[in-house]
Amino acid sequence: FNPNGSSNKTKSEIGKTSEEKVYNHLCQKYTKEFVHNKAKEDESLHYDLRYSPNKGYTYIYVEVKTFSKDTFIISREEYEFGIDKKDLYEIWLVKNDELIIFDHKLEETNLVVKDYYVAFSELEIA
Repeated sequence: FNPNGSSNKTKSEIGKTSEEKVYNHLCQKYTKEFVHNKAKEDESLHYDLRYSPNKGYTYIYVEVKTFSKDTFIISREEYEFGIDKKDLYEIWLVKNDELIIFDHKLEETNLVVKDYYVAFSELEIA
């Protein structure tokens, strides 16, 4: 996802579409009862979705990112929330119809966080 090539409205629409794709995927796996689209309720949260893999016992926070090539944008607040939640935080990457769980922890040294851009290498599609 090239942030310089789209208007803000288009970026927002693309982001919402990506969130819906991940939301629908998680609902199929865990049911709507245990998947919540928090971005629709409160844009100020530092994650988009949350789901429970164990019927409400614990919740996983999900940040959805649309990407192209090998970069995506993450805000400082999203990054810090992810560091704070560590094992309860996932970044889901969406490229067209592909859903990829970014399985690197944010504090790992092979990530480069620079001006809210995250560059990564050796992405494996699950």
